Amino acid sequence: MSSTYKVASLFCGCGGIDKGLEGGFVLPYHDEPIPLLGFEVVWANDYNPKAIESYRANFRDSNHYSICGDIVKIVETAKEYRDKRGDELALNEPLQPGCEFDCHNRFCFPAAGAVDLVTGGFPCQPFSLAGKRLALDDPRGKLYQAMLRTVDMLKPKIFLAENVKGIKTAKGDVIKQIEEDFDKIGYRLEHDVLIASDFGVPQRRERVIMIGTKKSKPPFKFNLIKVHFPKVFLGRAIGHLAHHKDFVEGDLMHVWSNAKRNRGQGNTYCDENGFAPTMRAEHHGNIEFHYNRERRLSVREAALIQSFPETFKFRKSATDAYRQIGNAVPPLLAWHIGKGIRRYLDEIYSHESNV
Repeated sequence: MSSTYKVASLFCGCGGIDKGLEGGFVLPYHDEPIPLLGFEVVWANDYNPKAIESYRANFRDSNHYSICGDIVKIVETAKEYRDKRGDELALNEPLQPGCEFDCHNRFCFPAAGAVDLVTGGFPCQPFSLAGKRLALDDPRGKLYQAMLRTVDMLKPKIFLAENVKGIKTAKGDVIKQIEEDFDKIGYRLEHDVLIASDFGVPQRRERVIMIGTKKSKPPFKFNLIKVHFPKVFLGRAIGHLAHHKDFVEGDLMHVWSNAKRNRGQGNTYCDENGFAPTMRAEHHGNIEFHYNRERRLSVREAALIQSFPETFKFRKSATDAYRQIGNAVPPLLAWHIGKGIRRYLDEIYSHESNV
């Protein structure tokens, strides 16, 4: 059996899930490095060019292909090529004139069966309690269908999807619809609510994790995602940055929003001896206040709260970085989920020579 499982990553953002699946990073609030997991992301996509710029700054492997563009159009283009050439061929085509995809001037898409795991944290705003909760009536709410088509085309052994807790109570019984849609293409869906603070992340972030397996195989059991890490409070996580010498103008990672306190979200003070609130993507400058009450959280502090290692790079502006951080799955949470998925794959597919 191979020690590496191949991954295709949809809605990758700056790379929270991918960094977690990769492993091999260090967090200042955990005594030991986070071990490597044995996953290799070979294809990734996001619509936001700034997020992709950050992604490429952190994932530089020559075999690691990232493509910036609308996943709906990408899947449609891949389907057109496949209809002409067959599912067994990996696509590696020159870009056509006027094509908006931007990655090494090629259009690439994996062959059927070439990846073991497909991941996708499809946009959560349509289901968020903080939004209008239009669910599948919001065009973004249907982006999971692009993931559905990708899974159908790539035929992975397993897939992982993530969304806000509000998806469980969104109108139209969204979870049931997703279950039925994946059932039609041969996958069984299991889901549970995981809290990031239970997994060594200094943030009480609740997310619905959905894991799909082939109906011909045993279902995934969430007890495979075992917790052995201690809980971490905010003071331990970011205390070493409270008076960071690099808090100077022009240093992207060590600046913070200057938004004044108001009555909206993000205007509470963090608790040094508790967990941070959920880092939000659309905070409009209202990132939570540091527990010293003199300022808001810096970009690097927000990233550490999300369990990004201090070596992780974010591109463009502080606003861009805050948004990318808030949109991401905490890498450490993704690592724990990936460890459970690795256990499942090792157990169920250990007898197959092509793993």
